[in-house]
Amino acid sequence: MSDSNWMASLPTLQFQSGMNKPKKTTRNQNHDDASSEKRVKTCGNGGWGHWSDLNHQLLFVVMMQLGFFDYLSFRGVCKSWRSFAISNKKPFMDSKQPMTLHVTWRSYKKPCYLEDFEGKKLKTILPRFAGGVCVGLTSGYLIFFARTSREFWLVNPITRHQLHFPDFPTEFNYPSELDVKGILVFSRSLHRWVFLVIRKFWSKIWFSVAGEGDWDSASFTDLSFTDLRAFKGMIYTLNFNRSSNSHELHELRLNPEPELTLVETKNSLKSPQFHEMELVSSGENLYVMDCLRPKDNPNDIYRFQELDFDEMKWVTREKTVGENAYFLSNLKHGVAVTSMFWGSGGQCLLLGHNAGDKLKLMVAERPNSFTTHMWYFPHECLNVDRVDD
Repeated sequence: MSDSNWMASLPTLQFQSGMNKPKKTTRNQNHDDASSEKRVKTCGNGGWGHWSDLNHQLLFVVMMQLGFFDYLSFRGVCKSWRSFAISNKKPFMDSKQPMTLHVTWRSYKKPCYLEDFEGKKLKTILPRFAGGVCVGLTSGYLIFFARTSREFWLVNPITRHQLHFPDFPTEFNYPSELDVKGILVFSRSLHRWVFLVIRKFWSKIWFSVAGEGDWDSASFTDLSFTDLRAFKGMIYTLNFNRSSNSHELHELRLNPEPELTLVETKNSLKSPQFHEMELVSSGENLYVMDCLRPKDNPNDIYRFQELDFDEMKWVTREKTVGENAYFLSNLKHGVAVTSMFWGSGGQCLLLGHNAGDKLKLMVAERPNSFTTHMWYFPHECLNVDRVDD
């Protein structure tokens, strides 16, 4: 059956408000009971039914047309819709645009705002914790570091879930948002969340298991860390080798002892602006992005080198890369996002330049550009990478 015939075969919907007076409900009462005051009529069978009786094929079509904020409301209609929305959250989240996130450094004093491309805003109040400075983003969690108490707080602004990693080692004094990178992963061997932290150009990596309160660290001679990222069940690090004066990609394993293994390639990564290099991933692809600043061009130029895992070599992608649009911020968390659902369906061109402490991005065939302190990615906000460590 073709798509058009399948759509034509779907029942026509009519909605009816409940004829009885509204009933008082309690928080413990079944949500389906509360939603039974509104019924849906399908002309195909001539009867009235509950919201929860809607055909799942039709429900999927409706859900995929919703915006991110409407999706949150959709989940609250009844228990069956919530279950349906949760079971189909991956295709929905994968189809959503990145959003701008406006958050002050000391966000315990002010709210956090998320804004989509249509200008719709979601306001959320982050939990109070003294002295938190926003230093990054990982798997949908904002990373805050409290300098006085030397602790990290990870807060998901959508789910409001928090993770606490106290008593960070003393040699890590006053980090700025530009030289700290942290990632949250789920260890398959430990069955626990693990938070890893690097400071750019340092040779040490720190990591802590959620709920334990202790930190472990490892140092690597002649290597300094530039970036790290979870990708396809592994932890990858981008390192500068001081002996060879070049960048290298390594696999990091934490058990039984922290160990870096060089990813051997036929060619090497080279960049005149090595401090701007960053790992970026999309689906099955892993990239290294670097920023070039030509003297005769007022704008920065971003170059992407993709690791061809079949040939084990780095391939430079000039300006356009398939259907991916690249979103970067000064907090060094970049993501390549497919545009097939919300873009033109063709190739996306990235143009950019630094404007103060912000990064300006334009995506092809979008007349408006966004400048923001941080991008927030819906497809990451409900998922923490699982790694074999």
